[in-house]
Amino acid sequence: MKPFILIAGYFGYGNVGDEAILTGILDDLKDSLPEAECVVVSGDPAQTTDSHGRQAIGWDDLPSIIEAVRRSDLVIVGGGGLFHDYWPIDSRDLLSTSKRPSYLSIPLLATMLRKPSMAYSVGVGPLRSASARDYVRFAFDSFDAISVRDEESAVLLSNIGVDFGGSAKPIVTADPAFRLVSAPVDDARTALTKVGVDLQRPVCGVNLRYWDFGIDPARWEGEVAHALDQWVEQTDGQVVFVPMQSGGETPYEDDNQVCGRVRTAMSSEAWIISWHKVPRQAAAVFAACTVNLTMRMHAALFSLIGGVPTVGLAYDEKVTNLFRRANLLSQTVPMENLNAHEILETLDLASASNDPNAAATFIVEMRELAGESAHMAVELLESGKTFDEALAYDFSDLAFEKSLQVTELEKNLKELERRNERIRTLHSELESSIENLRAQHEAVKNERDSARAMLQELQSTAGMKILAKYWLWMRRIIPPGSRRKLLYRRLRARLGKSLHRPTGRDGKTGAEWGGNAQYESGEGGSERVAVLNELSQFAASVKDRSVGSAVLILSPTPLSTTEGQRSTHLALELANRGYAVVFAYWRWDQNDWRDQEQRDERVIQLPIDVILDDPADLLRRFAAVPDKMILMEFPYPGFFRLLASANAEGWVTVYEAVDNWEAFNRVGQAPWYERDFEAHVASTADLITAVSPTLLARMESLGRADVRLIPNGWPEGIENKGAEILMERGEVTLGYFGYLSEAWFDWQLVRDVAVRKPAWRIHLIGYGGEWPLGNSMPENVSLLGKRPQDELAALAANWDVGIVPFKEGLVAAGADPIKTYEYLAMDLPVVASGVSPPLGGEAFVKIAQGSTDFIEKVQLMIHDSADVRAARRAFAASSTWSARVDSLLAAIVEQPAIEIKRSLFTEVT
Repeated sequence: MKPFILIAGYFGYGNVGDEAILTGILDDLKDSLPEAECVVVSGDPAQTTDSHGRQAIGWDDLPSIIEAVRRSDLVIVGGGGLFHDYWPIDSRDLLSTSKRPSYLSIPLLATMLRKPSMAYSVGVGPLRSASARDYVRFAFDSFDAISVRDEESAVLLSNIGVDFGGSAKPIVTADPAFRLVSAPVDDARTALTKVGVDLQRPVCGVNLRYWDFGIDPARWEGEVAHALDQWVEQTDGQVVFVPMQSGGETPYEDDNQVCGRVRTAMSSEAWIISWHKVPRQAAAVFAACTVNLTMRMHAALFSLIGGVPTVGLAYDEKVTNLFRRANLLSQTVPMENLNAHEILETLDLASASNDPNAAATFIVEMRELAGESAHMAVELLESGKTFDEALAYDFSDLAFEKSLQVTELEKNLKELERRNERIRTLHSELESSIENLRAQHEAVKNERDSARAMLQELQSTAGMKILAKYWLWMRRIIPPGSRRKLLYRRLRARLGKSLHRPTGRDGKTGAEWGGNAQYESGEGGSERVAVLNELSQFAASVKDRSVGSAVLILSPTPLSTTEGQRSTHLALELANRGYAVVFAYWRWDQNDWRDQEQRDERVIQLPIDVILDDPADLLRRFAAVPDKMILMEFPYPGFFRLLASANAEGWVTVYEAVDNWEAFNRVGQAPWYERDFEAHVASTADLITAVSPTLLARMESLGRADVRLIPNGWPEGIENKGAEILMERGEVTLGYFGYLSEAWFDWQLVRDVAVRKPAWRIHLIGYGGEWPLGNSMPENVSLLGKRPQDELAALAANWDVGIVPFKEGLVAAGADPIKTYEYLAMDLPVVASGVSPPLGGEAFVKIAQGSTDFIEKVQLMIHDSADVRAARRAFAASSTWSARVDSLLAAIVEQPAIEIKRSLFTEVT
C-alpha cells in the first residue's frame, strides 16, 4: 500500500518563496518515495493543485484536515518561518480555521491521532512573548523528527526548553528552496526586454515587502527610493521591482503596493515586472539582473542561486542568518535607522566583491543539506512507529467531536452574519423609500399648517419649550440629509441594545456576566445596590449644597492616585474647583468593585456598566445642577444611548482623544472599538480635545475641524522627594516608570542599550510585563516592580535621564506619555523613542531611532547647560494638571456651539 503524506505550511497564499519551499519538498519526496501520495494543506487548494499537480485541502476546512491526518502515514509541517509571534497567538484559535495557530494545531492533531510527524526544514523566531514560547515548545515536543533551516533556529528551540529527549535532536539542514532549479535565464531576459528594460545597461532587481514592526514604513521606503535614484545616476542603470507576493488581504501580503509606492517616489524610471508566476521564473529574473537589492529571504536566496551580487535589507533575523551562513554578512543593511547612503555603499560593496565560485560552492553545499530533510522523512516513515490505538481513540474522538461542533457553529454564525447584513441593507432601502414617500406629502399643506398652529400652542408650556429647543439644537448639529445625519442613522441601526454593556476579555457581554436581574438576585447584587445607594446619597448631597457644576467622567481605568492616569488627575482637579465628580470606570469583570478612594462629598466612582443599565436615571439625578459636562476619555460604542440622553438633558459633551484606539484594537488591546462610533462622536460632541498633534490630525481626518490641543500634565507634589532612597548607579543611570506592555514597550531597545553600554545602569519600575526576550536579561538592567507614587521622585533622584523606550508604530505615535511631564517635573532630561516630544518641549525631550541614536541622545542630554535646565523647569511649571484644566474650561467657554446649547437648555419658568 502506497504511503500517504500530509504536508502543511504557508502554501496557497501567493507567496513565491513559500511556493518554492513546497516545490523543493515535493521534488525531494518524489525522488525518495516515488510511490507516495502527497496531499497539501493550502490557502488556495485549486491554485496549489494547478501549480504543483498534487491534491490539496483548504486551511479553512478543519474536518478535511482532521480526516487527512487520520489517514496519514506521516505528517509534515514545513518549511519556512512558520513559528513566530509577530502577530499574537491565541489559544482559542488552536484547532480552528485561523492559519497561523493552525501550524501549531497540526502536530497536536498528529499526536492525538498517534501519527508520526516531522518539522521539515522550518525556521523559528522571533518568539518574544512567554505564551508564544510555550505554544511552540509544546508543538516541537510533539514532533517525532525535527530539521531546521539554520543554526539560529536550533539554538532558539533549545533556549525555550524543547525536550529533545522525547524527539530527535534538531538537524540543521537548509531551506528546501535551495533545491529549486531556475527557469532558463534567457526566458527572463526576453521578458525584461519586452517591458522596455535595456539589458546593455546595468539592472538592479529590487524586492520589497511592507514592514512596520518597530520602524516607520514611510521613512524607510523614502530612503530606499533615494538610494535607488542615486544608484541609477551613478551607474546609468535601471531598476526592476520583483514582487514576491501579491493579492493578499493585508499590506504584509502584497509586495505590489510597497513596490509601487517606492517606484512613485523615485525620480528615475523603473519597472514592476509580473512575468514570474512560479518560483523557477522568479529565480530566473533575479539571475538576469546585474545586482539585486532584496528584502524577502527567498528573493535573496534566488539571487544567490543565480550567482548575482546581492544586498539584503535585514527586516528579520532569517535574512541575517542566510547572509551570515553564506559568509556575506557585510552585504546586509539593518532596517533600523536605514539610510540611502548605507544602501548605496553596500550595493557597491556587493558588486565589487562578488565571487561567483564561492557562491556556487555555497549553493551546492546548501542543496545537499536541504535534501537531508527528505531522507529524515523516509527514515521516520519506515521506522514503523506504533501507538496505543485504544488510548488514541478514547481521547481524540471526543476532542474531534467538539472541534467539529465548533466548526459547524462558526459556519452557522457566518451564515447568520450574512443574513443580518442583508436585513440591514433591506432596512436601509426601506428607510429610503419612507423618506421618498414623506417628500410627496406637499398636498396636505393646509393640514400641516393647522398642525403647526396647534404645535405652537403646545410649545407655550415650559416643558414643551425645552423639548422644542432641544430639537432645534439637534437640527443645527445634525441637519437632515447631512453626512452627520446619515452617520447618526447608521449608528442607530448598528448599535443594538446589547452594546450598552462592556465586553470582557473572554468576549462575553456585560449581560452575560451580570445584567440587572443577576445583580439584584445573584452574585454582585448586594454590591450594586450599595453603589446605587451611595450614588443616591451623593446626588442628594449635591442638591442640598446647591453645587453649581457637575462632571461625569467616562474613564477606561479606575480612579487611582497610585497610577496617575489622565482621567484621575482631571477628576481630582475638577473636584478641587468645586465640581461634583461622578467617575465611571471600565471593568472587565462583574466582581471588580472599587472602593471610594476619594472619601469626600465631591467625588464618587462606580462601574460604567452600572450607569449604562439606565443612563437617563443617572442624568436625572443631577437635573438641578446648571453647569453639567460629560468628559469621555475613550470612544466605547455602548455610550451611544448615554450621550443621546445627555444631549436631551442639556449636558455639554467633551470627547478627549487620549490614544489611538484604532491602533490599540489592531494589537488586541481594545476589542470594543468601532471606527464609525468614534467618527460619530467626533462629529457631534460639543468639544473635541487631543493630547498630541498626531491625535489632533486624526480627529480632523474623522471630520472635525475645531479640535483643541490639550496635552497631558503632571500632578503638583509628585516632584517632592521625601526620604532618600539609594539605588545602584552606573556610569550613566537611566530610569523608567510606567506600564511595561509588550504592545508598545521596546524591550529589545532596552536590551541593546544595556549590552552596548555595560557600565550604564537601567532601572525599570512598573507592572504588566516580565523580561520577554529569549536571551537572559543583562545584569545592568533591574526590574523593580510597581512602587508607590510618593516614592518615585526619591527613586528618580538616582537617575541621570528619564527614558520612554516605546516601539515605533501607530499605538505609540499618538501617545503623549504622562511620565514625560513627570520626569521633567523631577528635573530630569528625557530620551524617548516611538513617540513625539511635547509641543514646546523639544529641547528637553529628545527622540531617538534605534539603539545607536538612543545612546547618542542620552550622552547629549546628560551634559545640558544651566540655561537649558532653567528652561526645562519653566516648561514643566507650565504643564501641571491645573494648567491643563484651565485650558479645558477655557476651551468650553470659547466654543460658540456650547454657548448656544446652554442658552437653548436654560430652564423656562
